Amino acid sequence: MASTLCQFRLRTALAVPFLLQIFAAVGLVGYLSFRNGQKAVTDLANQLMTEVSNKTDRHLDNYFSTPHHINQIDIDAIATGLLNLDDFDLAGRYFWKQVQAFDHLGSISYGLSDGRFIGAGPVRPGKGVTIDELSARTNRKIYGYTTDNQGNRTKVGQVAAFDTVIAEWYTQAAKAGKPIWTSVYALDQFEFIAVGAMRPIFAKGKLIGVIGVDLQLSNITNFLHNLSLSKPGRTSSWNEMGS
Repeated sequence: MASTLCQFRLRTALAVPFLLQIFAAVGLVGYLSFRNGQKAVTDLANQLMTEVSNKTDRHLDNYFSTPHHINQIDIDAIATGLLNLDDFDLAGRYFWKQVQAFDHLGSISYGLSDGRFIGAGPVRPGKGVTIDELSARTNRKIYGYTTDNQGNRTKVGQVAAFDTVIAEWYTQAAKAGKPIWTSVYALDQFEFIAVGAMRPIFAKGKLIGVIGVDLQLSNITNFLHNLSLSKPGRTSSWNEMGS
């Protein structure tokens, strides 16, 4: 009996250190695996966040550079005679077509130093694109014309008092004498708040008007809301800008 008890104690004494070493090794491997797994997940998450952030930045850079590109196109059209500043029928349809091509932006227009104004834009969501004119034939008030799917004016949807040359977007661009982003401004008659990419129009060194693109703040919000993840590390918007 004593011999058996001694054998048991000897086996236990010999086995326990080995078992402790095994448990320690398994525990260490498990701990290291857990830490390495955590690091791998963290690294992957950081990589995806960086890639998504970079892609989002590129989309936003493209979004905010587009209005100034449109202004340059329109200035070139004026310089070559393709866009006649005095032909409001032509200018209204011209801007109407541009708005269709850049539906994620706002209205496109110009105001002249004599107070006349012409432009087109989606003034209210779901209300289509209007052509807005202020001239002698509109009794020096701004008329908002509803349009059909060809850009033809159908009826006067809204009439409002408006003074082009004292509007913030006009005065700021005129004072700067170069392409600018305006401060945020409100157009109460159209019930929206916007920031404008504006550019003065010169003829023989004389200011004759201001042309620009309104970015309604609601459109900027909609653009940001529609940025989404489609695949790991890939950002897309509803119209895949830049693709």
